[in-house]
Amino acid sequence: MHESQAVTFRNRSGCVLFGIMHLPEQTSRKNTAIVLLSPGVKNRIAPHRLYVKLTEFLISLGYPVFRFDFYGLGDSEGVISERLLPNIYTSIQQGLYINDTIDSMDWLQDRHGIKNFIVGGLCGGAITGLLAAQSDERVTALLAIGIPVILDNAGEKKTQTLTSSELDHYRGKYFLKLTDVNSLIRLLTLKSDFRAIFKALINPLKMRLRKITSVTQGAMENDPVMINFNYMFPDAFETMLRNGQDIGLFFGENDRLYWEFKEKYCTYFQSILDKYSAMYSLYLTPGARHIFEQKEQQVDLFRNIEKWLSRLA
Repeated sequence: MHESQAVTFRNRSGCVLFGIMHLPEQTSRKNTAIVLLSPGVKNRIAPHRLYVKLTEFLISLGYPVFRFDFYGLGDSEGVISERLLPNIYTSIQQGLYINDTIDSMDWLQDRHGIKNFIVGGLCGGAITGLLAAQSDERVTALLAIGIPVILDNAGEKKTQTLTSSELDHYRGKYFLKLTDVNSLIRLLTLKSDFRAIFKALINPLKMRLRKITSVTQGAMENDPVMINFNYMFPDAFETMLRNGQDIGLFFGENDRLYWEFKEKYCTYFQSILDKYSAMYSLYLTPGARHIFEQKEQQVDLFRNIEKWLSRLA
């Protein structure tokens, strides 16, 4: 059992933001709250009510939890200026909601006396938490579930930015479709994406050549896969680690964003991961996709989050 209270507070622009404060009946962690940040254009509930379920779990561990809607989302006031969804995602990936995140921590400190925060959440909530954390010392850790390292509207051709894991995934699907009559008809009538098919089929040869020449010899800007890379990510990530703010990375094994993290970040910034290996943890949930829609996947995710929080404690 715990106390849940609907609350409102104003951000620095004067918009009234709506949230829910969850307080455990008994806790030894009154000075640290977990702030779950809205994922993308979803509100404080998240896909498949993930935040509701995660909140119940975190409360059982004794953590106060605050989840709220950014301006322009859910029940909160305000209007998002971008009209196209990829542009909204990119604005979030570049820090659209940093101020709302900091304003929420100011409100929690003023109203509840909480001075330390674990921030983050799923996807857009994770990248927002990362970008806010690098400039706010009250953030002790980042809870990053399926964090993106890309900008959604960058790069004109989607096939240019596909990672090797995505291409391998598509290649397997293409071979399976050869046994499907409708897919064969689509192929023969030239309705298939031949550019993507060709790239997927030649990818194994390309990767053999890439291993021989070493990917680190070429500059990142000359790598077509990096066209949509978010260059704010590595600076913010390293800053957090350097400041002693711990990072928990949680991915689904079949999440495209995990493949992008490996190929677009780890390929070029492995030295940072090696240098600060004690300051971050990475957990994979077998078979899970981006939103952890299966109950058993959520159970595994929550178990991994508990391991990480125990390590922090």
